[in-house]
Amino acid sequence: RLFQRIREDLGMAYSVYTGPAAYPGCGDYTIYAATTPKHAQKVLEQIDVEMNKLLQGGVMEKEFIQAKAQLKGSFILSLESAFNRMNNAGSNMIMLRRVIDPEETIRGIESVTVEDVNAAVHDLVHAPRCIAVVGKNARRYLPALR
Repeated sequence: RLFQRIREDLGMAYSVYTGPAAYPGCGDYTIYAATTPKHAQKVLEQIDVEMNKLLQGGVMEKEFIQAKAQLKGSFILSLESAFNRMNNAGSNMIMLRRVIDPEETIRGIESVTVEDVNAAVHDLVHAPRCIAVVGKNARRYLPALR
């Protein structure tokens, strides 16, 4: 949604993506947008708009099915790389103290419901937010951060 709205529809960012990072006992969920200083405030506003839409309407069944298919496909393709297999095994050992079999990962993805995702969305959107702005004089372009 963010990529479509901010990059494709509005043309205000070079790159937009989201993703989780997990660590033993904690983690984060990042929304990243690479934009020009003149578009920074508008991009932040659009992120808020899209997050509120997601919070109010939830994840739609069609996009949920597509996301699960993409996640499974990406995971399966990643197994073709020795680096990715070892990175995955190492992450499993650090986080869970065991290596998870690829079939278990696929079963885990398949077991997630749209209700699970919408509950996670609710938790993430209501969590405290931290904003990092990088670039020469970037702060002067973001009145909300002053």
